[in-house]
Amino acid sequence: MKKLLIIVLIIHYSSLIISQEIPPNTEQQLENLTDADQTETEDDSYSIQLQYFKKHPLNLNEADAGGLKELFFLTDLQIESLLSYRHLLGKFISIYELQAIPAWDVSTIKKILPFVTIDNYITPVEDLKKRFAGGDHGLLFRFSQVVEKSNGYNETTPGTKYLGSGQKLFLRYRYQYKNLLQFGIVGEKDAGEQFFSGRQKYGFDFYSLHLFATKLGRIQALALGDFTVNVGQGLIQWQSIAFSKSADVLAVKRQLSILRPYNSSGEFYFNRGAGITLPAETNGGVVSPMELRQAVDAVFADLATYKHNALKLGESLKAAGGFVAAADLIEQVGKRRSGRVQPKTVTSASAPAR
Repeated sequence: MKKLLIIVLIIHYSSLIISQEIPPNTEQQLENLTDADQTETEDDSYSIQLQYFKKHPLNLNEADAGGLKELFFLTDLQIESLLSYRHLLGKFISIYELQAIPAWDVSTIKKILPFVTIDNYITPVEDLKKRFAGGDHGLLFRFSQVVEKSNGYNETTPGTKYLGSGQKLFLRYRYQYKNLLQFGIVGEKDAGEQFFSGRQKYGFDFYSLHLFATKLGRIQALALGDFTVNVGQGLIQWQSIAFSKSADVLAVKRQLSILRPYNSSGEFYFNRGAGITLPAETNGGVVSPMELRQAVDAVFADLATYKHNALKLGESLKAAGGFVAAADLIEQVGKRRSGRVQPKTVTSASAPAR
């Protein structure tokens, strides 16, 4: 009877959960990313954003290009067509008016319908009040632990031992009002790390803070704390999610706002500091100056270890019959970095023909 009651409660509360309604093609893209990395993804900003738009639809009468890009489903051509249509003919009267926008098809409209709305304009004072009072607070706590005992806790085996418990903890608080204001804090502890003890006297091993606001007068976006930068289709820098080839051919092109808040548990692939996006005066584009400071852990080997590894590499290359000068070149680079010798010209020998 007790088990039956638990099953009924699970079914009841599961029916209250709002599904995110991710389109099949997009869902397949997310699965492909996970399969390619063969690891659990730490960047869940995509699903969080869609879940928020599901509860608070994007107002198409007020959204700019940056806000429309957060939907992920729209191409640059479709975004430009919507903005041009709204500029020429005025604000939308009904959601059915989307069918009249050039480059918009029925498939695209069906994808975004759960996440958009048509609403009237509010005054700047009302907007400011709603930014701090009308948003949503979210708190997420995640706990996981491997059942089997790791070798790091076995005192009979050699090697470095874990100092902390085997639990993996994740805590995130987040406040968001549409795409206009967002701030929050993230704390994460990996298995084996100490927690409020030893070197981790402040609790989590990794902390992340962010404050992000848009449409502040001439300021298009302001990011303080941790944020991501997305420019140049990934050739310059792209730290947010990006899809590869699929049935959605146009989805290959990457498109997101230049600055985006970072609220995931990954300890890399983000910037820490301050960033701002301003309109350019000349060509109608934007400029985004940034001040970044982020410490990254690294392990440095001494010169003797560096030379030893270089010689071992050279011997392996010589045994393969090619590039006999590679070891000498690597050794010279190591000496130049230590400031002991001047660089010299090294000629390399190509591999013999087979």
